[in-house]
Amino acid sequence: EIYIAVSRGLMKSGGHLWYSCTPLHQPWLYEEIYLPGMSGKNSDIAIFEGSTDENIYISEKEKERFFKRLTEDEIETRRHGKFRHLSGRVFKEYQVEKNKIPPFDIPGHWPVWTSIDPHRNKPHAVLFLAVSPQNHKYVCNEIFIKCTIKELAHHILDLESQYNVVNRLADTSIQEEGWGRISARQMLEEEGVRVKLAQKKNLKSSGIMLINQLFKDEELFIFETCARTHRELMLQVYKRNRRDEAQIMEEAEKKWDEMSDALRYI
Repeated sequence: EIYIAVSRGLMKSGGHLWYSCTPLHQPWLYEEIYLPGMSGKNSDIAIFEGSTDENIYISEKEKERFFKRLTEDEIETRRHGKFRHLSGRVFKEYQVEKNKIPPFDIPGHWPVWTSIDPHRNKPHAVLFLAVSPQNHKYVCNEIFIKCTIKELAHHILDLESQYNVVNRLADTSIQEEGWGRISARQMLEEEGVRVKLAQKKNLKSSGIMLINQLFKDEELFIFETCARTHRELMLQVYKRNRRDEAQIMEEAEKKWDEMSDALRYI
């Protein structure tokens, strides 16, 4: 909000906005400024990276003393000034150059899983995962839209018509109260979308570990067309201790987690 307000104030004078920072855990800065600037997609943004090693006013002894205190997550940013990864990323093994690939037609004999994470006030998230005979897994399609449950069912059926869907899973909230006269699960079933409930209890941490391992082993891939899934994998981070921002907690932030939750359910 402050960034938008300051940018608005610059319109009158045609001014420039400069940031001098150590980019550790600011997802909006990474997405809105760093990536467009580094990729050249926004020619109005220029990125300059500097290393602490280049600072001639600090002795080598003091530099080394400081570097020894850094974690693996901090070394790239605090020493080399690079915003290569967000500090405390949940899916830190997801690497664009290895795991994000051009889309291709999914063969008809490959099994596909549909995973649904519905919401009352936010966009619904639906993820489609295909599995090859070599057991490689591909996030091949997604839905991220705010609509009625009936409309969501039609979107799901439309995309599923091109795949060999073997199973559908849904977040347990789908059968809770608060959706209307009947549950969201019943609404979907009335439109021909039958689902099983995802197993969630005490499985979040192990699910995150498994996804990271699949990315590391290059057994899980994301189609370039699945923009929302890619965005969440890049931006979801772990919570930080409010008293000590440098301390990363074990619990993930409840932000940028709709598609990643759907992926875990499968």
